[in-house]
Amino acid sequence: MKATIATRVLGALTAIAVGAALAGAAAWWGLGRIVASADDLREAASVLAVVADVRAASLGVRRFEKDFMLNAGDADVQARYVSGWREELARLRAGLAALKAASHNDAERDEIAGAIAAVDRYATGFDEVVRAGKDAKLGPAE
Repeated sequence: MKATIATRVLGALTAIAVGAALAGAAAWWGLGRIVASADDLREAASVLAVVADVRAASLGVRRFEKDFMLNAGDADVQARYVSGWREELARLRAGLAALKAASHNDAERDEIAGAIAAVDRYATGFDEVVRAGKDAKLGPAE
């Protein structure tokens, strides 16, 4: 049996349509993968922004601590630095809480909980230093 021209054209068009459908399905799948990757990158970028804020706040509390120590004996200046230290400490704690909320597994949450506990110990220690400085009434040269 000989295929007519119409049958051949219909077969070719069917092959083209199947090929186009397969190409479209592959493109749809690839687009879905790209969107998922973009979502992952957006989430990673937001977490990295929080990490940068936590790092900056941790450096800030240390800076205010240093400035507090350097101004021993000047109660007004020390009070300003303690106020700044408390603001940075609140920012640090908020950043750590945000990181903990964004964590994906127990290992990350445990690591962040350890950092929070270390910050709490540090804050308690610095509060004791501030109290001791007020009680000692040290002057700048002492």
